[in-house]
Amino acid sequence: MNKSWPTKKEDMQIATVIMEEYARKKETATISLFELVVDEQEKRMDFRLADWVVVLALQFKEMYGVNQGDDVTRLVISQCLIQGETMH
Repeated sequence: MNKSWPTKKEDMQIATVIMEEYARKKETATISLFELVVDEQEKRMDFRLADWVVVLALQFKEMYGVNQGDDVTRLVISQCLIQGETMH
């Protein structure tokens, strides 16, 4: 992840606010990328992106446009997952 990211600090601050708000609304200390959705009527379960990921993607799309917004969303999520370390 040697990609230039001049807005990293600001983008991570925005992401932190979005994630903290999501966790507060869900009344949890932990969040995940995916949520389990149960349809009891159809007796099935599915996974979907967590709402905070969708909000994050929309925020960066609005700020940077479709392509750059997608790149920034991926950088933020990657940063959260690996916290600056290389995955092996």
